[in-house]
Amino acid sequence: MDKKEVYFVIVNLENLRFEDNGEDVNFIENAEHFDTLEEAKENLKEYDDDFKGGIYKVSKRCYYDFELQKEEL
Repeated sequence: MDKKEVYFVIVNLENLRFEDNGEDVNFIENAEHFDTLEEAKENLKEYDDDFKGGIYKVSKRCYYDFELQKEEL
């Protein structure tokens, strides 16, 4: 079973950069993360009227994949 983390981010749709308190950032790790869609929607209301942004749901998964490279007999 893989461990999954879910959160929401705001993306500037004009330059496809993530948002952190109204500032463009390049990496999702630096973006402002919201626990719920409602929180992201409320935050997006604070942006300027001419801001073209979208809210994206992020599903971060962590898992291990093993592949035998050499079999010992």
